[in-house]
Amino acid sequence: MQNKTTIDDIAKKAGVGRTTVSRVLNNTGYVNEKTRKKIEEVIQSCNYVPSATARNFAKQDSNMIGVIVPEAHNPYFAAALEGIYEVLEEKELLLVLCNSNKSFDKEEKILKLLKQQKLKGLIITPAIDDLDVQKILEYKKLIESLRIPVTFMDSGLDFNDWDTVYFDNAGGAYNATKVMIEHGFDDIGIITGNLSTKTARDRYKGYLRAFEEHGLAVREENIFQGDFTTKTAYQITQKILERKTYPTTVFTTNNLTTIGFIKAVYDAKLVLGKDIRCISFDKVNTFEDLKYSYIERDPKAMGHLATTMLMERIANTSMPVRKYYMPSEIRVNL
Repeated sequence: MQNKTTIDDIAKKAGVGRTTVSRVLNNTGYVNEKTRKKIEEVIQSCNYVPSATARNFAKQDSNMIGVIVPEAHNPYFAAALEGIYEVLEEKELLLVLCNSNKSFDKEEKILKLLKQQKLKGLIITPAIDDLDVQKILEYKKLIESLRIPVTFMDSGLDFNDWDTVYFDNAGGAYNATKVMIEHGFDDIGIITGNLSTKTARDRYKGYLRAFEEHGLAVREENIFQGDFTTKTAYQITQKILERKTYPTTVFTTNNLTTIGFIKAVYDAKLVLGKDIRCISFDKVNTFEDLKYSYIERDPKAMGHLATTMLMERIANTSMPVRKYYMPSEIRVNL
């Protein structure tokens, strides 16, 4: 049965103030030996064990690192969390994981809750987009109010006040489209993400730039707006394949979109890599033996680096703000 004795109960029984009990528990400040012994006897008789959170709060310290991601179920972020956990385990720190579910309102609530938890630091992939200037200003104020070191990971936003680890979304999409064009596949459709988000827009811009630099026209009927989910990508692909003519290649702009696309292709009894090709933003590990091309990134390394940067920031809050672009490679499988 859980012991519900509180620090106030200990203080009352020992006939001292709450602050004096706190000093004994945390071994901070002066307490005369007679009073200390009396408080320790009361603590022992009540079987009182203070929580780690209570101790950390009293010491104005913490062993907890907060992490906020937009899709905790996504294998991409699961891999990033592996990298984060490796560093935290080595440092004997706890991970407090929160999922914003790509919702700014939910992320805002999470940040306000975490503000009460006395975190040591925070790693965040923001759900907020950069179109609404007022929201961005409010968001920055909220982050600043945490008063702890923060590292942004795989962020579509570029804040000059915090360390950030990026992937080049526009550059990756440009290189992927360029490679397919140079291999002779210039009839390339695209299933985008929600274009109200910067990540989706950047990838779409990279796709358009590759066409423009090769002097090719983009066919509007080959542009399909998705939302980075498997379900929507599956439905869009079904509609693509119902057409009399469809693109020889489709650029799927995230891993979940790729899963939906490939499932629809197989359900239509078509052969991937022969009847239609795919160039994917990110590898899908479960499709390792299938014939499709992809942009290969290392989200685990990204999580590891973001956490290492946060640890360095905690150790030295006055160092210059750092920005780091993670590398990526195009794996062609035609």
